[in-house]
Amino acid sequence: MTAARSRGAGLTFGLALDLGAPGRSLRQVADGLQPIVDLAERRRFASLWVGEIYAPTPGAWAAPSSLAMLSWLAARTTTIGLGTGVLLVPAWHPLRLAYEAAVVDQLSAGRLTLGVGLGSRELWRRFGRDGVPGALMDATLNAVRALWTGSDGHHHDGLDIDGPVHPRPCQAGGPPILVGGLAPAAARRAARFDGWYAATNHHFGSQLRPAARRYLDALETTDPSKPPKIVVNRMAFAADTTKAALADGLPYVTALLEKYAALGGLVDEDGNPAKPTRDVLARMADSLCLIGSPERISEQLAEYRQAGVTHVNLRVSFGGMPVELTGRTVNLIADSVMGQGSSGTADPPGPAAAAGPVAAARTGRTGERSPDTLEKEPPCQKQ
Repeated sequence: MTAARSRGAGLTFGLALDLGAPGRSLRQVADGLQPIVDLAERRRFASLWVGEIYAPTPGAWAAPSSLAMLSWLAARTTTIGLGTGVLLVPAWHPLRLAYEAAVVDQLSAGRLTLGVGLGSRELWRRFGRDGVPGALMDATLNAVRALWTGSDGHHHDGLDIDGPVHPRPCQAGGPPILVGGLAPAAARRAARFDGWYAATNHHFGSQLRPAARRYLDALETTDPSKPPKIVVNRMAFAADTTKAALADGLPYVTALLEKYAALGGLVDEDGNPAKPTRDVLARMADSLCLIGSPERISEQLAEYRQAGVTHVNLRVSFGGMPVELTGRTVNLIADSVMGQGSSGTADPPGPAAAAGPVAAARTGRTGERSPDTLEKEPPCQKQ
């Protein structure tokens, strides 16, 4: 990832995309966000991230396979990193996960980062995964890493996997694995692998900052020589003034937080289940979001840097937000927080760009790949 300096000095930035919406197919949602995908690559963001939800009812903000959605993005981008934020481990058999992630890493020429989460006990039960979730997650990640590095099967932690995986990932050793979760065990797991991932619904002061400290302490014990990596997902909404950002953005913020609260996935800063009223949810915006003018967002980011955060995923397309508002946030942060300044390629996506893949192709979509581009890609590891 290429670091972005100026007000965001010391941080890298990615975009987290919501690839699900009520009443729309996944293809419709993905096509609608193509202008933002193109804009992210033009404005030199480091990465694009998608999550996954295994919903029993319609209206989820993410598809039930983050890797499938990343394979779609791999074909429509050239250089930008791709990440799962996060893949839910109970839904994936270790052998299947090793194969699927390797395929996406191959298709993207080594651009994948695998962010993983423990998921709920209900999700483990629904997928028929019996046992202690933490131990099952350790077993899964250990198996995946072993298979990626050429192990001839894996017979540990209660798993009996015969034979190696081919093709292996493009990246030698496999994609980096970032581990989510607030428990001390999650911090130790993140230190053992490649970094810690903080979710949208983790309050900065009461949850994210102490969990980051636990990870840094665990890393110091596990491997002091390893550079820390803390990736944070934050809802982001920017406007020229903080007043305008709050007026325009809070309805989308509260709409998304209402969904988290309805699923039991939102607590207040004292750890109590959040009351899904608009006033209560609006008061949570400061601890869960980056919302305001570029100056205000820069002030918030300074606190994240002090907590040890190294990379921020800006969740910019939530709550049914129009693509024009999403583009405004992306451009303002690129110009005034990442320090790129305005350029001829920074205009918000217009109707032609938002019209779908056919119109995008006619105007020269960023993700189109020429033979010259393919020849310049770094080679994958020898299989």
